[in-house]
Amino acid sequence: MKFFHLLTLFFLLTFFACQPDNEIDTPNDSLRNKIIDTWHVNETSQIYNKSSKSIYTVEIIKDSDSTKVLIDNFYNLGYGKQAKVIVNDDYTLSIPQQDVDGFIISGSGNIDHGLKQIDLSYITDDQGGLIDTVSAAYTR
Repeated sequence: MKFFHLLTLFFLLTFFACQPDNEIDTPNDSLRNKIIDTWHVNETSQIYNKSSKSIYTVEIIKDSDSTKVLIDNFYNLGYGKQAKVIVNDDYTLSIPQQDVDGFIISGSGNIDHGLKQIDLSYITDDQGGLIDTVSAAYTR
């Protein structure tokens, strides 16, 4: 009888110790959650602001896809203009080619392991002949 009680207790503890799959963060979802914030951008462009850097803010928010974030005010195009960015498990970012307010953009980046800086390199094409190569440092 004592063995039966111990066996029942073991199964109950095992059952209640498990989390449902929908509550477990994937590694990139956890990393994604850690970069959701307002960031200050120090941007260098080959076309615009050649003699100085452009400084502005962006908002990084969750996308409905758990592997992505949205960067609001990307390329200082204004709030409501958002780029979709893939957050990879290895602290890298991928900016797939997409249209953001008439600009075709693509690029990549790295997240500092201390989560205090994001470095992006990307290309913008205004679809009118101007192609810009940009590097941007996001800091909190």
